[in-house]
Amino acid sequence: MGIEYSANLDAKVEMSELCALVSRIILETGLFEPGAERVRAFRADAYAVADRLPQNGFIDMNFRIGRGRSAEEKKRTGEAIIKGLSRAFYVDTLGLQVSDETSDAIYLRALEERGHPSPREADLRWIGAIVSRNGEVEETGLGAGVLDHPAKGIVWLADRLHQYGMQIEAGQVVLSGSFIRPVECRHGDRIVSDFGPFGAIRIAFA
Repeated sequence: MGIEYSANLDAKVEMSELCALVSRIILETGLFEPGAERVRAFRADAYAVADRLPQNGFIDMNFRIGRGRSAEEKKRTGEAIIKGLSRAFYVDTLGLQVSDETSDAIYLRALEERGHPSPREADLRWIGAIVSRNGEVEETGLGAGVLDHPAKGIVWLADRLHQYGMQIEAGQVVLSGSFIRPVECRHGDRIVSDFGPFGAIRIAFA
C-alpha cells in the first residue's frame, strides 16, 4: 500500500499511526501473511488542490496486490480498508484526525471543545441549515422537513426493511433524509452548508 499525502497534513495526521492502522486492517482480512504486506507513506511538498486554498489537502492510497488472490478477495480487501478508515477518520474545520474512537464520538467532542451545543441535547426538528452556492443562498430548511422529525425517517426505513425480512445492521451508516432540495453543482462551484451553532461544511468542486 502506497499512501501519498499533501504536506499540510503533517500537523493534522500522524502518518505512522495511519500506516499501522492500514496494515492492521489488511492483515485482519486473513488473506495476507505478516511478511507479505508493506504500507508506506510519501509526502507531496508540491501540489494544487481544487481552488488552492491553503487548508486544502489530500490523501491518495494505491493498493497493489500480487497474483494469487481472486477478484472477490481483492474486492473484500478493498471494502475492509474503506470501512476501517471511514470509522477512524473525522473531517471538520479543525482538520483531519486519526482516532480509534467512532466518528460520532470525535464529532461530539470537537463540538464541546469549540463551545458548540451537543446535538444530543437539541431538538432535531429545529436544527436548520442555510445552503449557499458561490456566496448566494440556494436553499434553507429545518429538520422538521423530514417527516416532521429526522428520526422518523430511520423508523420508516426500519419498518420497510422488516417487511422484506431485512434490517439495519450495526455499523451501517444511514441517512435520515434531506430537508432541502438538491442543489446542482458545476465545475468551480463552492458550496457552504451553514448549520449555525453546529458548524458548517464547505465543499469546492474542481
